[in-house]
Amino acid sequence: MAAGEGGLIFFRGKVDAVDRFTDRMIAAAEKKGIPCLCLDANEDPGLLAERIIRFRDDRGADIAAILFNNIYLMIPDQGRVIWDRLEIPVYDILLDHPVNYDRFLTDPIGQLHIVVIDRAHEAFIREVFPRVRCAGFLPLGGIEQSTGKPYAQREIDVLYVGQGHPERPYLPVPFLPDRGVAFYESVVNELLHDPFITTEEAVRHFVSKEALSLSREEMLTLYNNAVISGEWNVRRIFKQQIMKALGDAGIKVTIYGGNWEDSIDPENIRLAGSVTANECRVLAGNARICLNVMPWFKDGAHDRIFDAMLNGSVCVTDTSRYLLERFEHGRELVFFELNNILQLVENVRWLLDNPEQAESIARRGTMTAVLYDTWEKRMETLLSMIARDPGSEAERL
Repeated sequence: MAAGEGGLIFFRGKVDAVDRFTDRMIAAAEKKGIPCLCLDANEDPGLLAERIIRFRDDRGADIAAILFNNIYLMIPDQGRVIWDRLEIPVYDILLDHPVNYDRFLTDPIGQLHIVVIDRAHEAFIREVFPRVRCAGFLPLGGIEQSTGKPYAQREIDVLYVGQGHPERPYLPVPFLPDRGVAFYESVVNELLHDPFITTEEAVRHFVSKEALSLSREEMLTLYNNAVISGEWNVRRIFKQQIMKALGDAGIKVTIYGGNWEDSIDPENIRLAGSVTANECRVLAGNARICLNVMPWFKDGAHDRIFDAMLNGSVCVTDTSRYLLERFEHGRELVFFELNNILQLVENVRWLLDNPEQAESIARRGTMTAVLYDTWEKRMETLLSMIARDPGSEAERL
């Protein structure tokens, strides 16, 4: 697409954090001369359809829509979904495991192209939702929110931004003999023992071990239940272990996020309430270390990593295959493994005891993230993805 032709359609107004991603992507597209229509996701669907039609009429056929998590995927128009009726390709960025969206992926609309933030999710879609076109992998990006304080003047030793995990009950599985008790025990124990595997791998291991013959719908139920409650409770256990180990070591951690009250040492772990996504980034600019625990992305990355790097903090995170390919431990960030929390404590203690070396890591992390890991860079990747997609009419974006 030449500058000024065609265009992109976005939505904002449902989730503050996603709106920040959208704003940066729009700014990057418009900087390239690509017109953008940004719609209010809270507006009446009929009015949204009218605005999309006008934009299509004004800009021609060479347009595409970019969504997050299926927000306004199903806008009706003349008895059909508007994207299919107008033949507008939709690039839907899934911020969570694809099994959460099975009702959209089992019988997808014709113009749907899924973008994943974890390469393992792409493999899962190809296996479980074969009718879906997967446009590719787009790791989340970061945002520089403030210039931040000089490293030596930062007031927060270790910052953690994220919700705690209240224990979730396990949903019964009626088609298993014990209604799922052995299933959950197997999945949870395997993830705790081997946190390098995906949840779906743990599910498949159980099914194979038990020699079960299950329908597609039954497998989807197992995948869904394992993610919703099994994986959730595993993450809860690891987070509790991490905070207990840091607190026991006398390391001061400041937590922003709810649902932590049942597992925190009040002497060293400070609960500071909830904040917006933008405020989180400002806080990162006042922290020496930003601790990240991945939401079970085993071949992707979370935006907290790049937010920390862009705002001058040392990111300390558990690993994924993608992160290990991209970064060197102790150079741009610091790694630990979930099954070696002693390693985490030692890494954090070393960073606090060696502020000059820590500042050097933070500086290299910032330089790397500025070059490769902003949402502006992610927009460039997405535009290339759209351009090479044979199913897209927006081939020249």
